[in-house]
Amino acid sequence: MHRTRISVLFVAIVVAFFTVEARLFYLQVVRGEHYETYAERQRVALLPVNVARARIVSSDGAVLAEDALAFDVAVVIGKLDPKSSGPIRRPLRRLFYLPRREKLRRINEADFGLTGEADRLAVEAWSRLEVEVADVAGEPVIYEVTRRNTLPLPEHLVDAAARLARLTGEPRDDLIRKVIAAAMDVARLRTPVHVAQPIIRGVGLDVVIALDTHPAWFRGFQIRERYQRTRPSGPVAPHPVGYLGTFAPADVEAAVKKYRGWPGRAYFMNRRVGRTGIERVMDEQLRGEFGMECIVRDYLNRRQAVLADAPATAGRDVVLTLDVRLQRLVEEALGDTPGAAVFIDATNGHLLAIVSSPGYDPACLKDRDRYQALRSDPARPLFNRTVSAGVRGGGFPLGSVFKVVTALAALESDTVPTSVNCTGSVQLGRWTFHCHRRFGHGPMDLTDAIKYSCNVFFYRTAQRVGDTRLIAMARRLGFGQPTGVRIPGESGGNLPLVARGGELLNLAIGQGRLVVTPVQVARMMAVVANDGVLVPPTIIRELRPFDSDGPVATSVDDGRRSVPLGLSKRAIDAVRLGLYKVVNEYGGTGSKAFRGFNRPFKICGKTSTAQRGPGRDNVGWFAGFAPQVKSRIAFAVMVEHLGPGQGGGSTAGPIARAIFDRIPLDLLGLDAAQEAEKR
Repeated sequence: MHRTRISVLFVAIVVAFFTVEARLFYLQVVRGEHYETYAERQRVALLPVNVARARIVSSDGAVLAEDALAFDVAVVIGKLDPKSSGPIRRPLRRLFYLPRREKLRRINEADFGLTGEADRLAVEAWSRLEVEVADVAGEPVIYEVTRRNTLPLPEHLVDAAARLARLTGEPRDDLIRKVIAAAMDVARLRTPVHVAQPIIRGVGLDVVIALDTHPAWFRGFQIRERYQRTRPSGPVAPHPVGYLGTFAPADVEAAVKKYRGWPGRAYFMNRRVGRTGIERVMDEQLRGEFGMECIVRDYLNRRQAVLADAPATAGRDVVLTLDVRLQRLVEEALGDTPGAAVFIDATNGHLLAIVSSPGYDPACLKDRDRYQALRSDPARPLFNRTVSAGVRGGGFPLGSVFKVVTALAALESDTVPTSVNCTGSVQLGRWTFHCHRRFGHGPMDLTDAIKYSCNVFFYRTAQRVGDTRLIAMARRLGFGQPTGVRIPGESGGNLPLVARGGELLNLAIGQGRLVVTPVQVARMMAVVANDGVLVPPTIIRELRPFDSDGPVATSVDDGRRSVPLGLSKRAIDAVRLGLYKVVNEYGGTGSKAFRGFNRPFKICGKTSTAQRGPGRDNVGWFAGFAPQVKSRIAFAVMVEHLGPGQGGGSTAGPIARAIFDRIPLDLLGLDAAQEAEKR
């Protein structure tokens, strides 16, 4: 009996030995290559190497946007909750699991709450799913499924959250909620399991050192370096500069296809892309190309060595035509008044200042609640009024500033009346078209009609010019089509193809179906300022090497050129004289705003009070150029909502005055010594 037991034990040992040997043979010989490759993959990793996004700089050297290094604490659910045990993921995944014959139509609700106290915390999670299943006849049947699950939290997660709370000052339970929210996203298959999801943004170096030196204490947590966009010059020029967002699903798919799976979807989900303004238009030039490192790591995922690397390629700094001195001045003058202002170099089309008001602080966009508040604000601070015709709000009609177009059309076609007697209105059939002065202006010539903004003179003039020539002149001056400035969302406005009868009279004074943008108006004034050349509005001056102020630069040619319109000097001079009288002679519609103006230059301009129809506020304009001689700057100031009794001269005019009271003289081609001599 005793010998039999020994024999059985011996056989069992031999069988066990050969079983182990067979398994070792299978693992080392049969599957040796596979596991060697697997082990190498765990030891060797490819990591993307980010590069700072290039800067956006103004023409006078102010940095409008640049990247700064920041550190976040992120959680990787795949490392926090190993696949072998899965105490968090498995219970959460059951909330969304369906048998193969059932189809998930919609997740109506998915949420969770923390229960318990101190170290005995648990998560109570639930979901409501809309499910589709085929009945016995094969017809779809839709019903709702509610599921609940309670899972105790692993001790290592609670301990790690407590340590992070002591380091960062964040409440422990809030950190745990963020981790569970990330795990819920993984369970819903919205986020890959190995994506690092930030839970604490902008931590200090003490937190970075703690996580890097004690990885076992913070299993599943890691430090993620990132570049964050900063505004060294403050929230200046938010609309033209724009802001960044993360890759949309379409961007991720395009990037994955471009790089054929490396470095993977998880990396691209966190990449930044320009959403508006120059950040969007010049996104490819600004962000450059990421690099990669092939590293050796240990079992705690710590870097041991770099086997090979491919350096990242930096983007190029974008230098704008904006002058930050003038940009700030215009922003201060507009304040929170809904409107816009555009200042353009009349000699070459460079935009010196382009302001949409009210503005916003790009830092607000990082906070979801503040961003939603901006989106729902009735003043629409995110809306760029400088390049949009504002059709949603009734459009931006131009009003009397358009009389410049009517005057040029009449002068070029030699149809200007020598004199028109303004009696206060014009009768056309059963319709009466009024002048803004009830009892009329009396006899008017062209320059006085511009000075006093006499509607009757331009009604009569338009009847002689005809709609074909008037509309053709408006199109030559750039209305009814985009200017091509490289700012997203530009509108071409609206210029009617025909305008007969009463429509012609309305168009002659900038009313009717005419809709414009401030940048179009500033460019039109530049034509009068530079003796008849239609310049292309330009906001990008050049590209420079990353983080460099050196002379090496590349111009950005978008194919647009200045176009001489062939307007006669006689026509230009006549209009310039009328615009001079508007501002500088008593009774001119812009003279009150510039009373007592005492700087070494004169301003020429035109006011407008444009009507948007019943129930909609009027729009005020003041547009022109300066100086009167050797003009350098053309401008347009627009106030979107006028109150009762207000006009362009009393609203947009004072804003322009506040700007020209302080505008740097070098932008006008003048010497500061001239102002000192005058005083």
